[in-house]
Amino acid sequence: MLTRFHREWLVLANTAGQSESALIHRGVAGIEKLLCTVLEPPDDISEESVDLPPGTTSGKLLGVENRAAKQQCRSCHQTIDPIGLAFESFDAVGGVRSAYPDGVDIDTAGQLPADVVPEVINYTNAAELMTEVAATDAVGNCYARKWLEWSTGQPPTPAHRFEVARSAQSTTSIRELLLEVATSPLMLTREES
Repeated sequence: MLTRFHREWLVLANTAGQSESALIHRGVAGIEKLLCTVLEPPDDISEESVDLPPGTTSGKLLGVENRAAKQQCRSCHQTIDPIGLAFESFDAVGGVRSAYPDGVDIDTAGQLPADVVPEVINYTNAAELMTEVAATDAVGNCYARKWLEWSTGQPPTPAHRFEVARSAQSTTSIRELLLEVATSPLMLTREES
């Protein structure tokens, strides 16, 4: 049985590079897995790639600043990067650290903009960020949607999204949510695919 420590370690290790954390991967995982938002890269992304100095683990911070300065990168990375930076205090395998291997201090504080969640979220570390994000309706809706998708074997159609949101908002526990999903019209009147 996986403990909470093992689950957290797996998430951190699966969203990292071979020897160093990967703030973009961790940020995207947070957006896609917690908020059910799929980010589409711009068509001409290769023209905007950022070359990081070789051998510097803190060089990714230069990349964050560089992406923020580019219009076509900014729209996604203003969300991806703050989430990813919040998790930079964990290395590639989930070990806690306060500085990068090249000695640069890690600052995990940030702000998640209001276009991602209903209100701006200010935080000092990943735990605060996740606590605040978990309390939003967006995460509840995403959680309900994932249960429904798992239960039915298919993602909810746009017509089903209202029912998913209703199920998430009318429950206060995981048990209630599972009962709501199991007895919802989406489960009782499944369409053939």
